Amino acid sequence: MAIELELTPLNVIAASFGTFLLAYGALSHFIKERLYLGEAPFALLFGIALQHYGVPGELKGAPGHGADPLDAFGLGLSRFIIGTQLVLVGVQLPYKYPKTEWRSLAVLLLPVMTLMWGMTTLVTWLALPDVPVLVALVIAAAVTPTDPVLSSAIVKGSFADQYVSPRIRNLISAESGANDGFALPFMFIAASLLKEETPAAALKSWVLETCLWSVFGSVVFGAALGYGANRLLQLAADKHLIDKESFLLYAVALGVLIVGLGGILATDDLLACFVAGNALTWDDWYRRETEEDELQNVTDLICNSVFFTFVGVTVPWSAFNDPALGLTYGNLTLLCVGVLFLRRVPAMMLFYRAIPQIADSGEALFMGWMAPIGAGSIFYTFLILEEFKAESENADDLRIRALVKPVIYALVLSSIVAHTLMVPVIKLGFEWLGIDSIKMYEPAPGEGSLAGGNESIEQAEDDAYEAGAGPAPGSHHAGSRLSQLSEGAQQRAVEEHGAYLSSGKYDPHPSWRISSGHKLGPHVVTRGHDGTDVQQHDFQPSAWQRNRMSRASRGSLRGAPRGADYGSLEQGGGGGGH
Repeated sequence: MAIELELTPLNVIAASFGTFLLAYGALSHFIKERLYLGEAPFALLFGIALQHYGVPGELKGAPGHGADPLDAFGLGLSRFIIGTQLVLVGVQLPYKYPKTEWRSLAVLLLPVMTLMWGMTTLVTWLALPDVPVLVALVIAAAVTPTDPVLSSAIVKGSFADQYVSPRIRNLISAESGANDGFALPFMFIAASLLKEETPAAALKSWVLETCLWSVFGSVVFGAALGYGANRLLQLAADKHLIDKESFLLYAVALGVLIVGLGGILATDDLLACFVAGNALTWDDWYRRETEEDELQNVTDLICNSVFFTFVGVTVPWSAFNDPALGLTYGNLTLLCVGVLFLRRVPAMMLFYRAIPQIADSGEALFMGWMAPIGAGSIFYTFLILEEFKAESENADDLRIRALVKPVIYALVLSSIVAHTLMVPVIKLGFEWLGIDSIKMYEPAPGEGSLAGGNESIEQAEDDAYEAGAGPAPGSHHAGSRLSQLSEGAQQRAVEEHGAYLSSGKYDPHPSWRISSGHKLGPHVVTRGHDGTDVQQHDFQPSAWQRNRMSRASRGSLRGAPRGADYGSLEQGGGGGGH
């Protein structure tokens, strides 16, 4: 009897994606902790392999010349994936971070983004022949924001723990979370100029519909929903109405709600998601109560894997070489190299002195280079395809549709190579040169920890990390830390973290008991620009931190003035020092 294979799209996708998760999961600790890579580049490569071997043609997508049902699916998928993750980015930021660091964020989101948009437009206009300026402006807007998904390799991984200041990591994460939504005005000012009959009408439409309703309205909308969700959650917790699973899932549910309502109201739902995440944990309560649970990291893993597999499946390879449109491998290579070097580095070097959290040109150069192009740009690609219809008779509209997919996908691929896959290469270079850290300042004496002198080495290292003065404790520290403990402490550590293998052998350091979801940065210690101590009114220690702080250390938190920022203790002061 012959067996007929049911190679339906659903069966192929389910089997393929399950295979990827199993294979990647089996090696995940090694990949993240030793290769310093996340799941995104591997999911992308897996999607590319699927495109060539196994996925039906209708799931591969097509260049933007004509209407493609997969474009609408891609827009919806990117909205939900990015929206959910932006809520989590907002939740994970330190206490009242946007308020405390509003000056730094304002510079990054206004003049820096504007110059990034302008430089990308210039490179696009020069690299691609006969492209009108307005067309280049629309395409450049899609790659102006930095990507919060790919940024995780920079701000959360083992590489970041060892080399990158928590002060810079927090700033990168906050900026990448906010600027996905802030790119909307850049895209629609050019779109309005193309669609409206007069510049005055275009400006009116842009100010009223885009800036006031979509952007400002989304900030109000997100803040209101986030604050309301916070109050509802606290009420449910006080009345003992909510269980642990629902409590942990609350931020994800909030993201799904905002994406749906934001779509109904035609607001900037991505910006609303980021604002709502901040509002949900504005009092730092929800973040403190969920920071030791791994649901957010599991959500990130699944979302990143799904999205970048989709990106890999839909790469428009055939459109990369279309001389009729001015697209050749040479032109795209020139475009990618130009964008990587000129998109952000000049803007950061020009404005870093106005950013309090950046101490010097070295940190500005690091932030200028480590600005990946990823999920947000894919979202704007599909948004542009929705805005400029295939049925349009306008030549510029059709030119945008023809160029946006190959150009943006090429830039995303180049960014993954330059920003994500280069992390292990940079790590090897640092080891070769003997560079221990790119932090610009060393901790001041006595500032390493809030812990008392009688606490264990492990607790002291945990506290130092919370203060921003040391690396995150991880598996690569376990052996050396364990050897420094007393015999009794070693036994307790083994009993707490060890596990039995399937063979029955006891393993004191099982990798699968160690989370690779590193903390973003210090959430406990803040320090003023004048070097004063921690703010009492802004200090909300979590339960585990309260239990470990001595009465003397708690007393030292009093008397700090307002205006402190989240500059980590490794710099001995705030974010100034220019």
